[in-house]
Amino acid sequence: MTGEKLTEAVVCREIEEADLPGVVACLARNFPRRTRAFWRGALTRIGALAATPRYGHLLQADGRIVGVLLEIRHSSTLDGAPGPRCSLSSWGVDPEYRPFALVLQRRAVADKAMAYLNLTAAPHTFRANEAFGFRRYCEGIIVATPLASRAAPGARLVAFRPDSADAAQLSPWERAMLADHARLGLKIWIGIGAGPTTPFVVRLRPLWRHLVPSAQLIYARSEADVAAFAHPLGLRLAALARLRLLVSANGPVAGLAGRYIPGRGPRYVRGPATPATTDTAYTELALL
Repeated sequence: MTGEKLTEAVVCREIEEADLPGVVACLARNFPRRTRAFWRGALTRIGALAATPRYGHLLQADGRIVGVLLEIRHSSTLDGAPGPRCSLSSWGVDPEYRPFALVLQRRAVADKAMAYLNLTAAPHTFRANEAFGFRRYCEGIIVATPLASRAAPGARLVAFRPDSADAAQLSPWERAMLADHARLGLKIWIGIGAGPTTPFVVRLRPLWRHLVPSAQLIYARSEADVAAFAHPLGLRLAALARLRLLVSANGPVAGLAGRYIPGRGPRYVRGPATPATTDTAYTELALL
């Protein structure tokens, strides 16, 4: 067990399997709206990706875990080509050790070849992200009403089956990604009939204090693909009692009915490549 010794009592190091009960306890203290069962499930899903480091980094003081930064690492599409990516998530440090909090992020972003994402940065961390070289790549979200969007001629969605002829038209990375996210319980569809065959991953979720059932787009190749298949997406979501779809974007998207909200949920990236605004596969939004 190695790590960076910050003081005689405080060490920063990678999370190991034996640490998981203490990690769960630390996360539950720092994110009291989430249960320990939630964090145990989250760590199980992150650990199943078998990346290195497998879970992220921690702060340990006198043998007790007092800070955690989860890291979800996987290969993903970046600037149109596969590349290594890490989604930083759930940065929590006990109050008396918060002067050491930035050490966690410094250790986590040490690989210069990696694209690091921060998708749920709190407003008070914006300056810290920028100080660590993160740049904002997505400015807001569209609260879309896809059923109200105009239907593109011939556009329809079919269920994803790994061995289907439609799935065979996707890249090997996309087929594997869709299968992984299907196992997480997300909604997976393939769009056909309006240009190239294209995949969609959607997560059902509440909106506005759990009062409005909605869904969040987790993966699409582009905003244009979302607009082209918006009406079929709306039909699928309406069958699941969802009329709203949250789509990250840098402005309104032609052909996608809805309201663009600038400054809502800005997203940051650090590294040599930038993901599409519509690609949050293998991130906390999908796994947590």
